[in-house]
Amino acid sequence: MRNIWIICRKELRSYFVSPVAYILLVMFAVIFGFFFWNSVGYFVNMAMEATLEGEQFPMNLNEQVLRPLLSNINVIGLFSFP
Repeated sequence: MRNIWIICRKELRSYFVSPVAYILLVMFAVIFGFFFWNSVGYFVNMAMEATLEGEQFPMNLNEQVLRPLLSNINVIGLFSFP
């Protein structure tokens, strides 16, 4: 098990010495931020419309924001992480 940690540490150190890792992390953070901004904006618009129309149904933040956001990020991660 000790040899695995030595190899892992060596590989991660060599990966983060180059600027490629930082570029990929910044790109992932920007894409994640864009999807999060749009998801929250859509949720706020739907909440405002429901309030103005007088509808009293419960809005579920998990179902309307987090689940679509994480499913989109899963697909982005499939292409960016390898």
